[in-house]
Amino acid sequence: MGKMWRLGVVLVLISLGSCIHGKKTGPEDITITTTALPDGTIGEAYTAKLEATRRHKGIDLSWSLEGGSLPNGLIMNANGYITGVPTKSGTFEFIVKVVDNYDQNKDVKNLSITITGMQITTTSLPDGVVGVAYIQTLQVAGGGGASLTWSIASGALPDGLSLAASSGIINGLPSKEGTFSFVARVVDTNNNEASKALSITIAPSPITI
Repeated sequence: MGKMWRLGVVLVLISLGSCIHGKKTGPEDITITTTALPDGTIGEAYTAKLEATRRHKGIDLSWSLEGGSLPNGLIMNANGYITGVPTKSGTFEFIVKVVDNYDQNKDVKNLSITITGMQITTTSLPDGVVGVAYIQTLQVAGGGGASLTWSIASGALPDGLSLAASSGIINGLPSKEGTFSFVARVVDTNNNEASKALSITIAPSPITI
């Protein structure tokens, strides 16, 4: 009887020991629950958190990149955070891995992040008048480079106006009436670029008596 009692105690202790850290009789499943990651924009701060679940809480997880590549400018830390400032546009595919630090059980998943490029946000430009000073600044969103370079890709500005390459400012003294169509282009130091078709109408100089 004494032997059976002692055997029972040993079995109970073994059973309790196997439950430490939420582990019962074997490795528990771990699953990456993140199914998609948000898009990002060149030049704008990006943060996303990878998520995973297992049957019992309280176990530390370690994340790593198993294959492919994150967008340029982004990194992933062991806690599953993807952060940084994207510098290139495109869709970047990669494989993430999560490991349960207690039982070394793991899961992997294919994910992707799409980074949108620069955009010239100026949609229209005001009219001008012959002989009257004109000044407008072209606007851009995004851009991962330290500086921007503007140019006229096609068409032409009104006679007497010019586009400053470093600032995107169109200014000058219009000398000819008419509607002038052109394509403005901007490039950053990482060779990201954007273009936009625009036009400026110049009215004739008012007649004075």
